[in-house]
Amino acid sequence: MRRRPHFCPSYEPERWAAVCALAATPAVCLPREGLLWLQSRYLWGSGALALGLVAFFGWYWRVGVAAVVVGVAAVINYNATWGMLGVALGAWVWIMGEERH
Repeated sequence: MRRRPHFCPSYEPERWAAVCALAATPAVCLPREGLLWLQSRYLWGSGALALGLVAFFGWYWRVGVAAVVVGVAAVINYNATWGMLGVALGAWVWIMGEERH
């Protein structure tokens, strides 16, 4: 039996990644491919920053909450550069807790 290394940087099971890397990709891998495409184009972080800016300058509470959620997803998906800015702006509006139009 082969021993696994103590530190494994990938949280994805190796067999699942191997199945999705096949030439004839199964349909269950399509959501994974979409998420990885968003990650590779930095769209998680950019989306969080855009939502954070809309929330901050428009002062929309719901958009601020969305900016925090998308920003946390961006940080988890290694798009922390823009994602943290979106989280900060969204959290500012969320903490203030009021809407103005």
